[in-house]
Amino acid sequence: MLADWRIISSDLHETVCYLRSGSLSAHNTFSKDDGTLIWSTFVTYERPAARIIWPPVSLPHRLLVRISLQLAASP
Repeated sequence: MLADWRIISSDLHETVCYLRSGSLSAHNTFSKDDGTLIWSTFVTYERPAARIIWPPVSLPHRLLVRISLQLAASP
């Protein structure tokens, strides 16, 4: 699933990635502010079932985001 993410915009301070599946679409925005990386995820439910599926899936997603950011920041 990670391979399906596309970079749809990028500049010096922000990169936006997009993914669309059968039940939802999502944008991940990575921005830089005073040396701090901000990772935001925006999810749009395309089908009613996604409203049930995404909330429990978002819990491990948050953990994976935290781990990914820590790994990216380590030398």
